[in-house]
Amino acid sequence: MGWEERLEKEQDSDVKTVAIQVSPGRQSFTQNLATAVLAVSTSFAAKFRILQITIHSTVAITETVTVTFNSLIGDAYDTIIAKLGFGGTQDMVLIAGDNMAKVFGDEGDEIDIACTNGGGVGVLSGEIMVQLLE
Repeated sequence: MGWEERLEKEQDSDVKTVAIQVSPGRQSFTQNLATAVLAVSTSFAAKFRILQITIHSTVAITETVTVTFNSLIGDAYDTIIAKLGFGGTQDMVLIAGDNMAKVFGDEGDEIDIACTNGGGVGVLSGEIMVQLLE
């Protein structure tokens, strides 16, 4: 069954994914906002579906996070799939289909995550979790 068929089957189902393979469908990142903005780019060695991104800050911040689908076929196809502010909190969870667009990528497509550092404080730690489709 190809990934398109699996997608159609999943769309017809009320079942939600509650667990995914830890590796290689999960990648982590860390950035000290006192020294630089967060600018992370990641790709996966297979077709993928983004599930969620979690970000934790060591202190409450008001910075803005932007998540971009960076297409392998060119800049004209890059798309912002989420842009949210921390709003004075320490944790952010971006979930595909909720507060982030559902995205399917091919091998070589990237997910870019950026966070401002206007306040100049806090260390961010996060994870990008995807479901590998092939």
